[in-house]
Amino acid sequence: MAPRIFSFSFVLNLASLDSVLVLVDHFLWFSHFSSNYYRFSEAVAFFGLCVWLVPFIYFVSLSASDNTLPTDLGGDQKAKKSKIGNHLLTFMNFVLRKKADILPQKNAKSF
Repeated sequence: MAPRIFSFSFVLNLASLDSVLVLVDHFLWFSHFSSNYYRFSEAVAFFGLCVWLVPFIYFVSLSASDNTLPTDLGGDQKAKKSKIGNHLLTFMNFVLRKKADILPQKNAKSF
């Protein structure tokens, strides 16, 4: 029996739809920034953060846990997890105490 070959037409249709939507989105934002006056740095910052970076991070976060299996933490594993949390809390408290010892404190002036 020959291996089953999946149809690429559905994936290509979704990719082309996404590409069209991205082009429409960019066109709308470009038309907005061209009809209203904004400094170039403001427009570039908006595009960099809101139009490109936020959607990219969103889609990366959607696929971040694709390779993990769902697990049920039993009683013993919950205890191990809480120990790790306690160790982390202890370490952070240690770092904060050392920071207070090393860095100078700003003293309030007394009159």
